[in-house]
Amino acid sequence: MNATEKQLHSDAAYVQAYRVWISSLPPEEHAALAARDLDEPDAKRSTGKVDDQGVLAVTAVPESDELPGATDVQVQIRMATADALSSFCARVRSHTNPLLAFDTLCFASGLMELEGLSQSALARRHGVTKAWFSQQVIGWLDLFDLPPPRGCRNVRARASCRRVRIAVLDRIEESSTTPATVAVQS
Repeated sequence: MNATEKQLHSDAAYVQAYRVWISSLPPEEHAALAARDLDEPDAKRSTGKVDDQGVLAVTAVPESDELPGATDVQVQIRMATADALSSFCARVRSHTNPLLAFDTLCFASGLMELEGLSQSALARRHGVTKAWFSQQVIGWLDLFDLPPPRGCRNVRARASCRRVRIAVLDRIEESSTTPATVAVQS
């Protein structure tokens, strides 16, 4: 039995146990759960891509008139931390491969330096290219305004490498369309 089959088996057992529990409740408790849409088991797991704005709107820190003014720095820090944490959770949970998303964030935060894991090693572990892994790390760095960890270029170095790469590709393209090759291609 593979992991997917085990999960389906566990989900079926959960659904059955939940329905037995719901049916054993008094009518008023059942009605209270139904009012909160908790009268049916939730075994749906979708890790496909979702709209980030929709997820973030649901997980954003609620606005409140009771919050202290801008003078209470501690409350502002807690609110910003809660907002960043909910953003992180929403993004990891909605990713097609949550473990990969988590590893890219761990690398972006510098945690993987402690384990001695490189972007290449982590990319191989997840079966993706280093370039794709690096792109995801850069997304986390930009999102949370983190300084680049060791093994990750800063913004200026990335821009410089991009310019050089484009120039090299342009030269390759120009050399492949010289008159001699054009005549051969015709």
